[in-house]
Amino acid sequence: MMRIEKVVRYDWNYAEYIVTDGINNIICMCVSVPLPDNKSPQAGMEVSMLYAFAFDDIKIVKIIKEEDKYFLIKKGTSYFNYKMRGRIVDKEKALVKIDGLLISLEYHFENGFPSYYSIGDFIDFKVDRLDCSIK
Repeated sequence: MMRIEKVVRYDWNYAEYIVTDGINNIICMCVSVPLPDNKSPQAGMEVSMLYAFAFDDIKIVKIIKEEDKYFLIKKGTSYFNYKMRGRIVDKEKALVKIDGLLISLEYHFENGFPSYYSIGDFIDFKVDRLDCSIK
């Protein structure tokens, strides 16, 4: 389960959280504020989805070598960006999982991943930011 570990910043229409799956902690911008019933985001609230955002198209690279098939989250040089390696769990919806983090690449792959990719494949990709929505 993904949840808010810490609310870093919250304003009426903007929020930043540290989101955790119990293994990894990542910085996310929240796309679902204000919350229903004017609730304030709190540590422990469940995160339903992470969304990959990039200023340019996200390029994915299939990992071929068996020894390179592992999960990776590496902080980039700017505040929000990351280099990531995960496993495809839904090809049509462009969903990737890294440990317990579920990341949607649907904004960049509206019709799903190209036919070259299969469920279970590991891919590398870079994001300028991760957005999240609260359950």
